[in-house]
Amino acid sequence: MALTIEPASATIAARDTQLFAAQQNGQSVPAEWEVVGQGTIGKSSGIYTAPNVIFISKNATVVAKAGQEEGAATVVVSAAHTWIPVLSAYLSLAAVALLASLYLYWGEAKPGKIAFLAGGLGACLHGINSLVAYVGNRQFASSWAPFYLFRPFAGGILAIIVLWVLRGGLAENVVKNGDSVYTVAAVAGLVGLFSDIALKKLEDIVKGLFSSVGAMLSGERDKRTDKLNTSQAAKPVISGTDPKSLKADGRPQALEISGTGLVAGSRVKVNGNVRKITSETPPSKLVIELEAADVQAPGKLKLVVESPQGPTSDEFIVEVA
Repeated sequence: MALTIEPASATIAARDTQLFAAQQNGQSVPAEWEVVGQGTIGKSSGIYTAPNVIFISKNATVVAKAGQEEGAATVVVSAAHTWIPVLSAYLSLAAVALLASLYLYWGEAKPGKIAFLAGGLGACLHGINSLVAYVGNRQFASSWAPFYLFRPFAGGILAIIVLWVLRGGLAENVVKNGDSVYTVAAVAGLVGLFSDIALKKLEDIVKGLFSSVGAMLSGERDKRTDKLNTSQAAKPVISGTDPKSLKADGRPQALEISGTGLVAGSRVKVNGNVRKITSETPPSKLVIELEAADVQAPGKLKLVVESPQGPTSDEFIVEVA
């Protein structure tokens, strides 16, 4: 009987996983797995894990062997989710080069030009630090790529506005030697680097000048809603699994756990026993490999996620029928 693999083909992103199943005559059968090309696969589980970094989309072949029969499936590992952070970094660096070129083109070291260049450099530094933090914590969202592109220009413009405010005498404790090239560059660079603080200071100045509209300006400005989660001690929460229930067939299989606070380095226990984590997508997804004993007979699996800093999730029940 011919051996087939479900799914016959799949497209996934770097670091993602895909569960494959070997079938004969429409029924799942145990098989030994291997992969030809990029990535790794569990020899008995059929869980394929894509490489961590892919710059060009590549194909891999998943092969299953059951007795004398053999089947194959194709995996396309897409680079769509990994080139965006790299592109954003290059955009930030390109913005710095552009600002430097404009400065050299203009020639004269006038305060306004220095402020624009230094503000842009400071904002670019802030953007790169932010990018590295989000990518390193695997919380980068591709929708924020324009933020990193335009931030250097916004920093330069903001620095010029702050320069006008300082030279206009609207701010208290104005620095001495306000026309010094180094003073202008230092203040502008700090404005670009700490633009949120600079905007808040300008807001305070406007409130003082126009007290009648102070109440209108007292509301919160639009802020980034997906702040980097630096609180590693947050309690994990399990919201669901895929599949939602399991079949008591005594075969090792993958179980995807979704929720919040599922940080890197977490441990997953099934009925009190630690199970191997085959894939992590912090902070919302983990994939574990269930052992044959977990699904040997009908019953309930009690799942618990333990954070590396100590907090433990409440029990989540998965039915085995």
